[in-house]
Amino acid sequence: MKIDLESNFVELQTRRIDIPHLVVEALQDELDLSGEHVLATKQFLSTLEVKRIGFNGLKIDNYYEFIFKVDGDKFLDIHSERYEVSTIIDSEVVRIGSPSDFAILVIGCKNPYMKSDYVDNNMYHYISISFSCKETKAAAILQYAQALVNRVLSKGDSYITPDDVFKPESSSDDWDDDLGFNEPSLTELINEFQDLNGVNHISKNDENLFRLITRAYNIKEDLRFISYFRIIEYLASNQKVLKGKSQFSTFLLEMSKEFKQDVVSELDKDIEFDDMVEYIRNTRNVLTHPTAKYKKGTVFYSFKKSVAFQRIVISKLVGFEL
Repeated sequence: MKIDLESNFVELQTRRIDIPHLVVEALQDELDLSGEHVLATKQFLSTLEVKRIGFNGLKIDNYYEFIFKVDGDKFLDIHSERYEVSTIIDSEVVRIGSPSDFAILVIGCKNPYMKSDYVDNNMYHYISISFSCKETKAAAILQYAQALVNRVLSKGDSYITPDDVFKPESSSDDWDDDLGFNEPSLTELINEFQDLNGVNHISKNDENLFRLITRAYNIKEDLRFISYFRIIEYLASNQKVLKGKSQFSTFLLEMSKEFKQDVVSELDKDIEFDDMVEYIRNTRNVLTHPTAKYKKGTVFYSFKKSVAFQRIVISKLVGFEL
């Protein structure tokens, strides 16, 4: 896809569409719009045949773009400079960065009065994930890309949430300009996206796995016990176990001696892999069932260490460093 806002055309895979003069005017000046401008932008969207995907997705032909806003600790932090990186997921080039010209075009046509919010990031900081691929690959690529973004933002206790690109214009309270932010800054985190440039990633078309990983980043690292437990449960879901046995425990306890030693050596040589697995399973039961109690003989570890244990296990099993 190519969008030329100077020569006023959109070039798609199979067609080229000129951008009408009234639409160009609407995109350039959102302060003095007539009814003709509004009508022209809506008609142009229909001509493009842009499809909406869920809450925050746009699709045209085989091109997908999803818009997110930064949430968490960096919710009100500011980074206005435009940027983009290109990484590779399942052999497809994926762009991560400021909303693309295509997204700005669609938003500007749908609601010209809000276009500047996405260009200047003066309300929130918006991050776009876009790519072209077959429909059967799109969900897995999107989930993996979100996990990559959240892995970086989580260093600042932040994450991305879907943004409704077709939301109506609404007023908002003035933000407190004196608010402070913990380090690293949003700009420092965004600069880390450069490390993704040209890197090849493989999702194995497992959108459910990376959806769980993406959601885990919405919670501060030391509190991801249940999130990590669910990921391991998912990984163990194909494990056949005897009736009454824990799928979670059976899956991990049957890991090779080398795998167990590798995990222990990275975390703490004083722990026993099998004991930690049983502690985690019992702790999960206690946390989720009001009447549950720890089994007699349970070896206790710190909650923080049990979270770190699960993180290391997942990273090694999935090949995705959490």
